[in-house]
Amino acid sequence: MGMNYWHGWAPGFAHPGWFGFGWIGMAIGMVLFWAVILLLAVYLIRLLGRDSSRKEPSSLLAILQERYARGEIDREQFEAAKRDLRL
Repeated sequence: MGMNYWHGWAPGFAHPGWFGFGWIGMAIGMVLFWAVILLLAVYLIRLLGRDSSRKEPSSLLAILQERYARGEIDREQFEAAKRDLRL
């Protein structure tokens, strides 16, 4: 009879699928697997949950100018808001 190999793996390997680390290798593999899944889920949630109401500085200035044009704020308030927003 030939050498005592198990499906092409050398004797002494606890489990061929985890490169000889046995249940410890499986546990490490599962932790890594779920960590990657969790990180992807967090990334997707943050990507989809971005605040679309955040305005760019140019749109903030446009809103401020519209309010000034409608008479909702006077010139002093307009200038103060521009300084506060650093536009």
